[in-house]
Amino acid sequence: RWTVIVRGLTIDHTVDGIVTDLGNGQYDVSIQVTKAAKYQIDILLSKCIVSSLISNSISSQLCPPVALHLTIEPGPVSVPHSELVYDGPKSKIFDIAPIAGRSGYFLVRAKDQYGNATSLGLNETLEATCSDKNLKIVTQDMYDAGVYKVTYCTDKAASYKVDVHLVNSTAGTKVLLNGSPLAVTVLPDKPCQEQCTFVDCKQYSA
Repeated sequence: RWTVIVRGLTIDHTVDGIVTDLGNGQYDVSIQVTKAAKYQIDILLSKCIVSSLISNSISSQLCPPVALHLTIEPGPVSVPHSELVYDGPKSKIFDIAPIAGRSGYFLVRAKDQYGNATSLGLNETLEATCSDKNLKIVTQDMYDAGVYKVTYCTDKAASYKVDVHLVNSTAGTKVLLNGSPLAVTVLPDKPCQEQCTFVDCKQYSA
């Protein structure tokens, strides 16, 4: 009996192959791997050896003796599985904190249909827009593997909504990413001496 096992080398993931006897000395092996990584394929031939009149033992031999390796690459970007990540309200880091006059950013995690981190295709780009002209999209760059960074800036403290589209120039499509519009809240900065003014208290008398 033939057994095919696919073992992950860079991740903890194992998949059993389905072996079908074609009846002519050949076997069809079907393997479905959805996690992008490097794998080793082990092909085992199990033989039943009669050890006594009562019990048998199973002996497995690795065939071929040299390991086979398989690399699974992530698929194309899937709009429903990609996500927008905004940590602004929970962060005090200067570059992330949503403060007027400072540049902030959010992340776009590009994923394929199986949730693997992936990259944009040659003819694909991200397009971030905000209907409020006070919020300016500064840059849209790759940040990490499968992660893209969208930087924005505004001088006006307010709540904004940002749409992020996946644009394919070859297909002529423009699809809104999951999580759009993304809510971005920009808070006021610390008091500025040049901008502060005194108010006559008589205006507030009862």
